[in-house]
Amino acid sequence: MTTTSDDVIGRLRGGGDRKSIDAINKAPPRHRKGEKFLKGPIPWPWLELALPLPGRAIHVALHLWLEAGFARSKNVSVSLRRIATAVGCGRATASRGLEALASAGLVTVHRLPGRKPRVTLHNTPQPHE
Repeated sequence: MTTTSDDVIGRLRGGGDRKSIDAINKAPPRHRKGEKFLKGPIPWPWLELALPLPGRAIHVALHLWLEAGFARSKNVSVSLRRIATAVGCGRATASRGLEALASAGLVTVHRLPGRKPRVTLHNTPQPHE
């Protein structure tokens, strides 16, 4: 059985199943208008260092990249409570994840009393001082 252009057009208009439409469109999935998305590129060596870190460090890391994409800056003020809610953990767990990222040299965290932590994402890990 051969596929005609009418069959393809019919499937694209909603007459076909999702699997066949995905087979036609080779591009990676994209976010819909109004949906959040992760802005990159994120350097692969950065991710390789973040992935094996303990606990929810990688979850916190991805949320930091999300916030940095919104701000269009490598410096972001973050709410640990917001991160914790977003990644499904407690505030203390999110704080430990942030500290793990800082210990690995992936981020720098500036804390002031009564203020949100100010996080700077690094392109490459910084040497330990």
